[in-house]
Order: sequence, then C-alpha cells, then structure tokens
Amino acid sequence: MVSRSFWPATRGGAERFIARVAGEAAAMGHEVCVVTGSPVAGKGYRCVINPRPSLRARLLPGSFAFDHAAAEAAARLGVEAVVVNAYWSSLTPYFLRRLGYAGRVAMLVHDVGFLDTMRGPGGAVRRAALRLSAQAADAVIVPTEGVARRLVEGVGVEPGKVRVLGFEGVDAPMARLHVDNEWFDVVQVARFTESKGHLDLVEAARLLAPRLRRLRVLIAGGVTDPAYYRRVVLAAERLNQQLGRRVVEVLGEVDDTGSLYRVADVCVAASRGNEGYGLVVEECMGYGKPVVASDLFAELGVVDEEVAYIYPRGDPRALAERLLEVAENPDAAAEKALRGLERVRGHTWRRVAEKILEALA
Repeated sequence: MVSRSFWPATRGGAERFIARVAGEAAAMGHEVCVVTGSPVAGKGYRCVINPRPSLRARLLPGSFAFDHAAAEAAARLGVEAVVVNAYWSSLTPYFLRRLGYAGRVAMLVHDVGFLDTMRGPGGAVRRAALRLSAQAADAVIVPTEGVARRLVEGVGVEPGKVRVLGFEGVDAPMARLHVDNEWFDVVQVARFTESKGHLDLVEAARLLAPRLRRLRVLIAGGVTDPAYYRRVVLAAERLNQQLGRRVVEVLGEVDDTGSLYRVADVCVAASRGNEGYGLVVEECMGYGKPVVASDLFAELGVVDEEVAYIYPRGDPRALAERLLEVAENPDAAAEKALRGLERVRGHTWRRVAEKILEALA
C-alpha cells in the first residue's frame, strides 16, 4: 500500500481510506507492507517503509520525488500487488513499470478537483501524470460514477480500467446515538481548506441566529490550510461579538469526532468542490442524524432528497433555510435520518477491501 501520507499523521479522507483498507487486508490474512512518508507504528503490517528519494529522484518536481522512491521500494519487496493512493496525481504506477515490476497495480483516485482548480501548466502536468500511471495500472479504483466519468472525459483514462466502488466504509455505530442538551447543535466535520465551505456555514449561522435562539454551531477538522483556518476563526469571533453570545465554535482538529456526531441535531456538508465522495456525510447518517448537504454530494451520488436536505453549493441563505427546516420539523427530519441510516448499513471497510482485492485478482 503506497500513500504519500498516512492516517493519523495526516487526518484526511484519502489517508484514512488507505489506512483502513490496509488494516482490513492485513486482518484478512494478507501480508501488507506500507510505503509512506508518514510515521506508522503498531498496526501489525509486515513492514512499514519511509523511502528516501535517490539523488536522481530529487531532481523530479514536488511529490513526484516520493512517487519514484516509493516505486523503488515497492519493486524491491517482491510483492504480488501494489495499491497506490494516487491523490490528484501520482507517477508511482508508471515508475513501477519502468523499473520492471510485473505484479498487479491498482490506483485509488478519490477525486479530480484539479480539473476545476488548476489551470495552466500545473493542471496539465497532473493530467499527464494520471494518464501515464493509468496506462501502467491494471485498475483505476474510484468511489463514484461521477469521478469515473471525469477521469475518462477529462484525463483520458481508458474506461475499461475503471472500477467504481459505489460506497466507502463508514466508521459509525449504525444506530441513532444522541446526547440531548439545551442547544440546537449544528456540526460540520471537514478539514480546513476553502473548498469545504466553512465560511458558508458561518454566514448561514449569522442569518439563522436571530430566528433560532438555541443555535450552536460546532466546526471541527484537520488544519491543512492554516491561513484559511485563521479566516474561519476570525469570521466566527466577529459573528459571536456581533450577536453578544458564542454561537459558532471553531474547534480545529479533534481526536473524537464521534462526540460531535452524538451531540449533533444536524450535520452539515457544505463543500463547494474538490470532493470525490463524502465520507463524513455517511458517518453522520451512521449516527442516525439528519444531514444538510450541498448539491455537490447529490451530484456525486452520495445523497438525495430521500435521505438528506440538499441546497445549492455556495449559497449560505439556502443553507440557513434548510437548517431552519430541520429545526422546525423534527419528526420529518428524524424520518429522513432513519432512511439515511438504513442506506449506509453494510457500508463496511471489509467490503471496500474485498472489492479492491477483487480488482487486483
């Protein structure tokens, strides 16, 4: 299993995905080696390798130096298959074949947000890297049909190589767990980067607070963009000062997101872009809670109006109205949450690992 970063050193969805798949594969009796730039310990893997780029590899731009070093390490191991966490691009599959590796190779591609955000040379380089590695890989594994379509149409990946999982594993009790209190708690769990829409939720709280005196907004996530994190904190502090009470709490990274899901009266997924799935959406459903999600997640096929409240991405006013709908119609919200809970039952990491291993067979 090759991943530039690894959970929990990096608390992102892609890192957790590869870590959970690696753990399940090991639990199923496979010998798993992890090749990563992050510290990993105590997981029962056959080996953990933190490769150092050779002098030649250091001449490569950015993360491609790691990709070359990872390919060299994986090729030396004599393993039967390599699974690469490809992020927005990775040349590890390409380098593996150049080094003469003859085993099976799969790429995990969670999203292709660079097609929207990266113009010019940077985007062209990522497209070329993904295309080269997809040609070298035996399978390109994606979470949704939406990501598959964009890889085929926007990158030129061969359709026959793409395998769609259709779901990801959910770390949740698969039952409604709720800690009641005096507040109407709105929870967002998402790493702090601009595409996640935290500022939309802060603005929605400003619009909603005069109409919902019990409102409390709890925002948590890994701080991958410190400058943006400071913007969110400042916006929350300004709002709290204007209202004369603490409505929005920006918690940063927390060790136990389950404690937030348990207290939540509703969860928000406010992303504006750069998503391939939406794991936190399903986690909240797995706690039996209503979800208000941007239409991006409906576009990806993660939710629909049957199981969630959908609003147009980037529209704080619409987000506020949907949150008010949940607060004022608790019985309808509970029914929708129950349908969401039923939908995510069976979305286990063991099933995800099995599907990935099938793609390598």
